[in-house]
Amino acid sequence: MAIDTNAIGSNTTVNASRQRMADNFEMFLSLLTTQMKNQDPLSPMDSNQFTQQLTQMTGVEQQLLTNDLLQTLVNNSNRGISEAVGLIGKEVRAVGAAAVMRDGQAEWVYKLGADASNVKLEVLDANGKVAATIYPTENEAGDHVFTWDGKDPASGARATEGTYFLRVTATDAGGSTVPYTT
Repeated sequence: MAIDTNAIGSNTTVNASRQRMADNFEMFLSLLTTQMKNQDPLSPMDSNQFTQQLTQMTGVEQQLLTNDLLQTLVNNSNRGISEAVGLIGKEVRAVGAAAVMRDGQAEWVYKLGADASNVKLEVLDANGKVAATIYPTENEAGDHVFTWDGKDPASGARATEGTYFLRVTATDAGGSTVPYTT
């Protein structure tokens, strides 16, 4: 793995700048406190000037914090990009039961961990109400694609577009639960 000497130099510069800023801020506060203690009570320091000095120091401090956040963002982006490049040309699936119905269809892939004698697929709406119940006939172990046409098989009613969830119930010939993922 190559070491990015520019990044190291940049971090060193930022750390040195931060230390100088911290030292300057402490010195500024010390001078300001001394100035306020020793000012002429009949001719106090101009409040506008005081506010302006505080604002300038606060602005520099905020800029350093912004630089830290930007550096963190750049570091995370570089790492995320390199990880994403490794996925180019590969099929990726995420585990989850949700699917969005668009143009009258929603699709899920579910994987049975073993052969099943009975499988029941229930499509649930966002409120958890069963919108459709399907009993597929292909129940062997492995991946299965289920495309729902948005209709309740019992009533023929068409569901509205939105997010739906798939609940799988599978048992083998002995009545034991078959593991699955969606």
